[in-house]
Amino acid sequence: MPRMLRFTFVDDGPTARLNRPVKLSDYRGKALLVVNTASKCGYTKQYGPMEQLYQKYRERGFEVLAFPANDFMGQEPGTNAEIRAFCTANYRTTFPLFEKISVKGKVTGGGNLIVMGKLEGEFELKGEVVVAPPAVVSGTVTAGSVTISGSLTGTVEARERIHLEKGAVVHGRLATARLSVADGAVFNGEVAMQKAQEADAKARAARKK
Repeated sequence: MPRMLRFTFVDDGPTARLNRPVKLSDYRGKALLVVNTASKCGYTKQYGPMEQLYQKYRERGFEVLAFPANDFMGQEPGTNAEIRAFCTANYRTTFPLFEKISVKGKVTGGGNLIVMGKLEGEFELKGEVVVAPPAVVSGTVTAGSVTISGSLTGTVEARERIHLEKGAVVHGRLATARLSVADGAVFNGEVAMQKAQEADAKARAARKK
């Protein structure tokens, strides 16, 4: 029976819970395959090859982290227990299976967020948001700092800084106290530079909450 992990945002960052707190930082240094999954999708059969990869390379530091979501065409309607039973019965999965999440809508919390897939909605965090390739994000991102090397369309507000790395493609509005753009980054939109004192005051106020 695979482990059903509970994913939540807390002050010290994203965590997964299985009887005891397990921080995602516990996976530091490992190769991660983070997957948005669904039981009634045309790609559901990929559970099998993912389990084979997990069994082949897990001893070398490879992990598969599966996040079921029902956001796309209602392809994951089941409960957490039903999803786990389905994966076990049909694909004999043993890699970590997280509690069903939503990748649309509003995400709030006190931790950090690394995006490597397709997300839509509002994201409001006190820590750092990293948009890494091949991520495609649309919506509003509010955070302490934001680093983008993937694709983002919308509004980004960062109390401390925004950094566009090589390969970043951003369309929209950026608001921050400190902005840096690397060679090879593409930006099309509006920039609103906040005063450093104003941004620092907002950061201190956010940390007190």
